[in-house]
Amino acid sequence: MMLALIMAIENEEDRSFVLDIYNQYEKSIYAYAYTMTDDEEYSRDCVHDVIKIVIEELDTFKEFSDNRKVKFMMVCCKHSVYNKYSFKQRIYQPLNNFSQNEEKEYTIDIPDEIPDICEELINNETRAKLHKCIKQLNQLEQDILTLRYECELPTKKIAKLLNLSDDAVRQRLVRIHKEIKKIGGKELYDLFK
Repeated sequence: MMLALIMAIENEEDRSFVLDIYNQYEKSIYAYAYTMTDDEEYSRDCVHDVIKIVIEELDTFKEFSDNRKVKFMMVCCKHSVYNKYSFKQRIYQPLNNFSQNEEKEYTIDIPDEIPDICEELINNETRAKLHKCIKQLNQLEQDILTLRYECELPTKKIAKLLNLSDDAVRQRLVRIHKEIKKIGGKELYDLFK
């Protein structure tokens, strides 16, 4: 069924692009969904949901770096599982986090000029503080931030992907910004202006 949907894409270049994405990531998306559901059928459905979203958002998706593409698909996969499971069981179940929550080391290349070193140290310190603040947010809030600031999606598209209203996404962003200001101070809050 999925291949029929892909083959229905009129533009040959787009069809080839989506087919490559499907072939490259289908097993990873399935495995990720399966770790959350332990259900083969749900996991296959999630792969189809993610690819459908990629097709719907193809122009935006093509502009993403490989890292952003993976994050986008994993967030979509998580919320596809969420929607299917919560519909079936009528309960909210927290999902496993993926690699975005791993601690990262920040390294600096030392340039010849002293002011650049100072600025780079401040930027790395700020990124580390921001990463720590974001880890304190719940998973849905982290996903909203990923889609908004890393994937650079408008709130309407985020709302559609996460099955929320546009107002709910905007309100959550306001709350997230306030929470970051409370946790990390004005310096981190100013990054989101």
